[in-house]
Amino acid sequence: MEIGGVPGVGMGLVQDGRLAWEHHAGLGNVARNRPVGPDTLHSAASLSKQLFAYAALRLVDRGLLDLDAPLKSYVPDHTPAHDQADRVTPRHVLCHSSGFPNWRQEDVPLVPAFAPGSEFRYSGEGYYYLQRAVEHVTGMGFERFMQETLLGPLGMRDTSYVWSAHAEERATEGYNKGDARWPSARDFSLRLAQSTTRGTKPVAELHHEDIVQALAGITPKPRTLPNALAPNCAFTLLTTVRDYCAFLAQVLTNGNVGSSPVSVRAGYPTSS
Repeated sequence: MEIGGVPGVGMGLVQDGRLAWEHHAGLGNVARNRPVGPDTLHSAASLSKQLFAYAALRLVDRGLLDLDAPLKSYVPDHTPAHDQADRVTPRHVLCHSSGFPNWRQEDVPLVPAFAPGSEFRYSGEGYYYLQRAVEHVTGMGFERFMQETLLGPLGMRDTSYVWSAHAEERATEGYNKGDARWPSARDFSLRLAQSTTRGTKPVAELHHEDIVQALAGITPKPRTLPNALAPNCAFTLLTTVRDYCAFLAQVLTNGNVGSSPVSVRAGYPTSS
């Protein structure tokens, strides 16, 4: 905590398929003198991607998603006509070899910097592209898909990609050498929730297209680039130590969310 400049910490040890030990210390919110504890919600940042990757492979197991089909066959409008962009597949995205940037900061065309599969380049943009494809093949909003596919079956009741009212009382602020700030998705999610209470779908049911449409009614209008949107598979996960350890236990052992030979070859265990 001293080296990292953070006022609080939560940690857990997964052993023999279970949470064997956990420890919480310090404050999750200094201004409110709120201690870190078992119920504290932590912003998982890029550790959000692992849960989504697992859930996407479950769709591969079910034959709903092809690891080697161009993403454009699922979502034609996400990238411009471009030889390399046309060849990006879910496998490239999951392996961070799509060639896409991590995040675009300006509204410029999303095109790979190299031939997909030829190099490594970490990309949140690629993961969000795959999120849109998952929404299209399942017909579900992203949050609902994650709840039904993974979070619910694993009993991760305190985990969500959406900032909700209860998160305000339980979530940690982010701290960098003493400077505090809320996760970037907080303000966006609260404003989006306000705009969608006027007769539209719940946030958990929203697809990318619904969110972009809802933004038209918000003043000032937020950006529609993926690095500003929530729920977002790449970085908006809120979770507790216990919940995230439940996921890690699933990955490391035979759990109750099964895997077929497809996801086994991708590095995931076989269900008992």
